Amino acid sequence: MQWAAAAAAASCLAAAEEWIHRRAIRRKMANLYALSQHPVGGSPTKTGEFVRLTLQDLGYEYRTYANSNPSPDSASDFPRVLFSTRLVAVDDGSPFTFQGEEHYEVLASFVREYVLNLLLRQGMKELKPERACLLLSDRQRSVGAMIPKVLVTDDLETAEVMVVIVHKSGSARTGQWSRRACINGSLEEGSVAPYMERIRERKWAAILLDPASCENDPMPDDVASSEHVLCAWDHVIQKEGAKQIFFIGHGLGGKSVLTLLQHRQESMIERCAGIALIDGAHTGTWYPFNVQEQLKAFLAGRCRNWVRSDKPLGAILSKDDDIFGRGVRPLTEDDPICLTSSGTSEQNRVAIMAMEGVFKFFDNLHDRRVYV
Repeated sequence: MQWAAAAAAASCLAAAEEWIHRRAIRRKMANLYALSQHPVGGSPTKTGEFVRLTLQDLGYEYRTYANSNPSPDSASDFPRVLFSTRLVAVDDGSPFTFQGEEHYEVLASFVREYVLNLLLRQGMKELKPERACLLLSDRQRSVGAMIPKVLVTDDLETAEVMVVIVHKSGSARTGQWSRRACINGSLEEGSVAPYMERIRERKWAAILLDPASCENDPMPDDVASSEHVLCAWDHVIQKEGAKQIFFIGHGLGGKSVLTLLQHRQESMIERCAGIALIDGAHTGTWYPFNVQEQLKAFLAGRCRNWVRSDKPLGAILSKDDDIFGRGVRPLTEDDPICLTSSGTSEQNRVAIMAMEGVFKFFDNLHDRRVYV
């Protein structure tokens, strides 16, 4: 009887300890979630340290590994990525494992802050609030949309060439192609950091828009994103001194860039040197281009869409090729936008795999300075 009583007491004690432990975890998660809903302030160094420690509290940290085969061929178009920065468990370095929706959302919020801080430490800065608030339409202000977090380079006002990056809507935020890739893959796959390296090498300016900031907007993502890009063009981009402006539109961001072209035809044709779509969802956006020869010629000469395909990088695709992702299939045979293989069928790797092809395309247009 005494043994049974002792066993029961031990069982109750263990259950109580487990309950206390779980309650402490829930409290900690609640505090971290509250923190994740507010941008971390302070200098990039202090902010970076806070975000790093918070990620460790969540059980993870970013570690950088050397890639054993960064490029299969020195003359190849494949990306020259020497290192891979991956999110791994603090305890044993194992890859991320899903631990519930609450943990994932909190972790993703701090991964977002980690990427932003990385870009700030590399020399980017936030667009001043008085200018950033202009990137909301009157309708978006009326529904209480958040002021977008837009990043720019210091030379935005002086550089002759500017690159505008518009990522897809949804969970990805400024500086991210895909939050899933940042968590399950690497920062090289999921963030714009490698693209920013190429932009800095060329001494070009850059602006990273934030179409997903309007997450409480009742309108569809493509409408909210397009309004954000239109406002950015009217109030920031075209007011700067760049003689050549390149656009990179990822996913639904590609549709927003083409919508901008529709609504600002004259100024876009004059200033836009080229458009690179990455897995661009341009279905249904080009119907005016089939009847407006100037726009059709513009897109035929200055726009490419790097899509998911098992064909080699840079291969020109036809409507008969197996293209992954329904949003990029041409509706008509005379669609002026050239579809190009990214060299991968993996959605989260399209951006990094297409990178060298994108910048080769931009370099050719920059050197030729061709205008319609």
